[in-house]
Amino acid sequence: MMDWEKKDTIKQMANDDDGSLSRVLILGDSISLGYTPIVVEKMKGKAFVTRPACNCGPSEFYLRSRGKIGNWLGEKPWDVIHVNFGIWDHHFINEKEEIFFYDQHAAELDGLDRPTRIKLIESKGFHTRTSPAEYAENTRNILLDLKAHGKKVIFALSTPLPSYEERYFGMDCIAEYNDIACNVCKEIDVPVNDLYSVAKPLREDQKDGCHFSHYGYNILADAV
Repeated sequence: MMDWEKKDTIKQMANDDDGSLSRVLILGDSISLGYTPIVVEKMKGKAFVTRPACNCGPSEFYLRSRGKIGNWLGEKPWDVIHVNFGIWDHHFINEKEEIFFYDQHAAELDGLDRPTRIKLIESKGFHTRTSPAEYAENTRNILLDLKAHGKKVIFALSTPLPSYEERYFGMDCIAEYNDIACNVCKEIDVPVNDLYSVAKPLREDQKDGCHFSHYGYNILADAV
């Protein structure tokens, strides 16, 4: 069972909600799990900030179970919903939704150019979880849904994936999905928080090629 399929609710990493402060909901993957506690601390006395206990996963999961999203949203309206998805959409998966891990196939993939790498990965029964067209549609539907529950919805661009870029593709592919999200946000009037640009100089801080140290998360938290 993946993190986002657990039955956790919204009640985690929150400061006190006494009704006197603006209410802020953060939705997102493990990157947001990293910066949310710091945002909570920075916003004490300024806003009530919270997020779901779980990794919110890929865009398809936001749409797969509306009841689950209901748990994330709670019963009260939000002043701001800050949301991101994209990294999990970018993974290669098979029919069982198992993720393709490069390190398990490094000997076969090293030295191959990008088209050959992708062809080999696909020959093993894996495909990109969410195609660009599906990502655009999912992003539009999710943001329109969230706009019905928050006075202001902000979409955060996905942060860079240096290891994924180098190992799988040899290029910055997460930027493609960010561009898609930007186009959708412009179309439906949702402001964008460009965490991608904020995180780009932090490449050396991403020791595993994806996540950040407290130093990096603190910079992201400032931007949030």
